[in-house]
Amino acid sequence: MSTGRKQTDSSAKKTPRKPGSEGESRGWPAWVRGLVSVLLVWHLAAIFLAPLSQPPTSRLVFFMAQNPVVRAYTDPLYLNHGYSFFAPEPGPGHVIEYTLFDSTGNQLATSRFPSKREQWPRLNYHRYMMLADQLDAFPNDDLREQRAKYMLTNYALQILREHPNADRVTARRLVHFMPTRTDFLNGTPLDDPKLWQEELSVSQSRVDLAAVEARSQQPPTVEPDSPPELITPGSPQ
Repeated sequence: MSTGRKQTDSSAKKTPRKPGSEGESRGWPAWVRGLVSVLLVWHLAAIFLAPLSQPPTSRLVFFMAQNPVVRAYTDPLYLNHGYSFFAPEPGPGHVIEYTLFDSTGNQLATSRFPSKREQWPRLNYHRYMMLADQLDAFPNDDLREQRAKYMLTNYALQILREHPNADRVTARRLVHFMPTRTDFLNGTPLDDPKLWQEELSVSQSRVDLAAVEARSQQPPTVEPDSPPELITPGSPQ
């Protein structure tokens, strides 16, 4: 009886398979593992590149994040988040305030964006907030102010398109600083005038808008013996 039981127990034991024996899963081929590794590194680099490109940053990182190849990947997947508002020391907020005038110089209206009363629902408000913050998304170089003025001018022209009764608009970029510890202890409200500062201002009229739209409809002219001129935002034309 004991001999039969030992034989039964020994037959129930399976012989361990040798590595590479038939029936064992071999895993992915080496070229597939290499390709997946490269794709993972590319994806992780794209995730970290957008936050690292937020100012203050180097020009190299900024232009890497704005590279057309990188943008073709990060924009459709919505990976181009700045996340600067999650920083331990969040910076000031930005608001675009504009005033509309008629042909006689009388003030028609004053508004700003983002505005919780005008931009609703919350996602729409967030889009306008990002438009206001875009004027601060430039590297700290000699062209920073020119680029910001170029973008604010385009905002002013678009405001004129949306308000056909206005003849002129003045757009201002306002910076909203966070209250200090002393301001908080003194009960300073968030809308206190001393926490606001005008950083940039432009004025555009219907004549300016007509000239811009006329230039946009003309075909580009390039002399045959000279290379095309690269026009960057803020460069004189």
